[in-house]
Amino acid sequence: MKTTVTYVLGEHKGKAVIFIKFDYDKSLIERVKKLVGVKWSQSQKAWYVLANAEYKVRFGFEKKTIIGKQVLMHISEINQAALERLVSTLQLRAYSQNTIMTYRQEFAQLLYTLKNTDV
Repeated sequence: MKTTVTYVLGEHKGKAVIFIKFDYDKSLIERVKKLVGVKWSQSQKAWYVLANAEYKVRFGFEKKTIIGKQVLMHISEINQAALERLVSTLQLRAYSQNTIMTYRQEFAQLLYTLKNTDV
């Protein structure tokens, strides 16, 4: 028999938290206790963790943000030319390779955020 686990965003003692709710299951309790910062709320009758970015991704509330070189593979075709223009312009102005890489990464992050919207 598989126990259903639900995750609920909420507030507890003035802080944003994620409640972890499930029927009593000793093995699940042992797994939950291994989470960093997990606590039991007697008033809510549920385990909870602070609603930080890591836990929001882990429990399915947000998508993982792609950063670094990986973001270059996820830029929409609409904005590929803009990225190439940026790099060409920086090379023509004789910027250092390190500066070009930094600017390219930051601009790529913006383009990834824009998705299919033309920059």
